Amino acid sequence: MPCDRDFGIIEKRKRVCKPMVPEEIAEMIAEARHVQPFNVVMMKEEDFYDFFAQCDTFLNTSPIKISTASWIKISRANLPIIQVNTTFSNMEPWKEHNIFKRGKSVNDISRIYFLPPLGKSSSKSFIAPPVKMGFLDLQPYPANASIIRTYFERNFEIFL
Repeated sequence: MPCDRDFGIIEKRKRVCKPMVPEEIAEMIAEARHVQPFNVVMMKEEDFYDFFAQCDTFLNTSPIKISTASWIKISRANLPIIQVNTTFSNMEPWKEHNIFKRGKSVNDISRIYFLPPLGKSSSKSFIAPPVKMGFLDLQPYPANASIIRTYFERNFEIFL
């Protein structure tokens, strides 16, 4: 498959380069193939959305019992209804389930495009000071120390 070959090209390049920070990884991937370079898109935290929380607000999927379903039929014409069949028999009728919670409709889902970004978790991890110093000691490039320092200050309750 082409995707496996692409992955192999990137893995070969990774063995030679030894990238340390995300920017170096992106550069390594982009330069792995010279004829048609890979397109690498750097993403920020604002680019990720919490769809789980929104689906929990709009959808009720418990009546579907997805683990016992053999066939699932979804139609664009009848969007909130999902038809489920628990056997492979053509004789058994399809069971219809409305997946929207009461008071919710297709119009409410169109607002998902305006979701707030996935927020940082309120509980920060804690790393003891001897461990944090170990991370900085392992950093081979002094030029990248500020990146690691910023990462730890944002994500852990430590001060470097």
